[in-house]
Amino acid sequence: EKCDTLASIFCEYKSIRFIRVRNIKLATIYWLTMFAVLCYVVVFTLVVEKGYQASDVVTGTSSAKLKGTGSIGNPDAIDSSEWEDQGILPLDAMDLVQPSMEENAFFIITARSITPNQQRQIDCEGNEDIPFCTFEDTSNCTQYGTAYDPESQGLLTGNCSNNGRCQVFGWCPLEDDTNPELIQGVGAFTAFVKIDINFEAFDVSRSNIYERPEGNRAPVIGYNLFSIDYMLDKATNGEISNVSQVARRGAIILVKSIWNCDLDKDEEECNPDFEFARIDGEDGTISSGYNFRTIDYDVTGQFRYLRKYYGLRFIFVTEGVAGRFDFAALTVTFGAGLAYLGIAAVIADIVLERFLPESKHYIQQKHKDLHGDPGQISLVAATSDDNAGNGYHSTA
Repeated sequence: EKCDTLASIFCEYKSIRFIRVRNIKLATIYWLTMFAVLCYVVVFTLVVEKGYQASDVVTGTSSAKLKGTGSIGNPDAIDSSEWEDQGILPLDAMDLVQPSMEENAFFIITARSITPNQQRQIDCEGNEDIPFCTFEDTSNCTQYGTAYDPESQGLLTGNCSNNGRCQVFGWCPLEDDTNPELIQGVGAFTAFVKIDINFEAFDVSRSNIYERPEGNRAPVIGYNLFSIDYMLDKATNGEISNVSQVARRGAIILVKSIWNCDLDKDEEECNPDFEFARIDGEDGTISSGYNFRTIDYDVTGQFRYLRKYYGLRFIFVTEGVAGRFDFAALTVTFGAGLAYLGIAAVIADIVLERFLPESKHYIQQKHKDLHGDPGQISLVAATSDDNAGNGYHSTA
């Protein structure tokens, strides 16, 4: 029964036919390719990439305790006997770290704007966020057709205040954050950072609070102790080396602790590397820095104390991978590497069929069409043997 043209592919079987070609160039290409593949498998896959190891991704958590003292006003500029008279106000970590404890992050205040004793008042004078007006023209105070103004801190009454701003009904006096108080000395604060990690697959837990060197119970700078100025300098590649440069707006700093560990070695060698990056204020953004507001009410609820804090927010992220010898991983990697050896034969075949002077002749010997006739099969095999002395040998 004959196969039609479209179905012929299902009526044919292709078997490998080997021919042995005595050609120095072709043999050189084959063995050089074989050597390159072996080098890749052994040097890169097994040695560099540690293909003989099973791996596990780190999980962990970070916490920080801060110490230091700052101030409103510069005490270094005047005699200590005049500090109180000049309004020098000392502030320690309890005053400046808000909230006092936070998992994987902390915020330290670098500037603040305080509006005390606010109370609800219907004739409150508008601030810089409120539209201008005159007593004769209050159209700006009713431009939205509603008492709600997305930019204001109260309800627009439709009247004009004595300061030339629209009058509002809200918490009065309104906030004035145009000239916040800057906190001096924040850059000298130190953060003791404790990191606890685990590689669950290997039942290995580590931390960065071990004694270094053994017997030294003091924190180690760059290992678990960092100053605020140090982290800011590292995060900006030296462009900002002092907190005073960003105190007015604040900043967000990402701190990565990277635990890439080879557990075939001593576990004591599994320690973190740190990377710092500033992640706020990218080009093209409309806002940079970091700030937030918080309030406290008196016991009656009629008065409140409004604070706007600017500062540095540090966010801690734990990354890393650990590896340990595993026979199954070695077997998989080595088996995959052996499969790559077939590349040498593919490249040699391409050269054999396309780039040698005798390529057409080799192709004729390599590709034979047999139609199931035993006599034809014998004839082809005999033909191959007759040509064995012509620079190649073939095996059907």
